[in-house]
Amino acid sequence: AKADARTLQGLGIADPQSIESIVPTYLYRFRKVGQYQTQRLGESASR
Repeated sequence: AKADARTLQGLGIADPQSIESIVPTYLYRFRKVGQYQTQRLGESASR
């Protein structure tokens, strides 16, 4: 694989990230209070 450049580095991916560090940024809009709410998850909804 290395000789044929079929590795992450061979594909131009120098610093791979774990899925756990990327997925929360995609799921942010589906959080409990909605995409456009300013309230954070830890705060109560009774403000």
